[in-house]
Amino acid sequence: MRLIIIGLLLVVLGIGGYVGYMSFVKGTPPAQLLAQLQGKAPPSEAKDESEPPEVVVEEGVFLKMPVLSVSVFDQGEIHRLVGIQVILEFPQQAAKDHAVSIMPILKDAMLTRLYHLARLNMLPTEGTGLFLKNNMLDVARTQLGNTVATVTAYVTHDIAP
Repeated sequence: MRLIIIGLLLVVLGIGGYVGYMSFVKGTPPAQLLAQLQGKAPPSEAKDESEPPEVVVEEGVFLKMPVLSVSVFDQGEIHRLVGIQVILEFPQQAAKDHAVSIMPILKDAMLTRLYHLARLNMLPTEGTGLFLKNNMLDVARTQLGNTVATVTAYVTHDIAP
């Protein structure tokens, strides 16, 4: 009886770990994860039989933030210095103006996330990646709402002493 209970607990913990991993690292919302686990189409990808709406393509408005420098510590000493460049794209100039007006708050929120990733040894060392982009997009949308169309984020430098 104990083995059955322990086995069920391990399965529940495994599923919980997978959901946590997917929602944190991959940036996949829990609703989409549940739909994937149940074999259904996620709500955002549900098939719509109506005619697709006309897509209007407009030029985006870009905001290149200052390079964010993150010190990565190991046993109390600086292990590396990583620079991250973040470029935000907005559909309208008004959204960019709002982002500029709260730049200190936005920069602080992004640095907080980057230091959190550095503490977990999850900060990328070179190039760009979906993980870094999703994290910076999440922070930008938390601070600015859905006015952020997309984010480009990449490592500018990684210096080891």
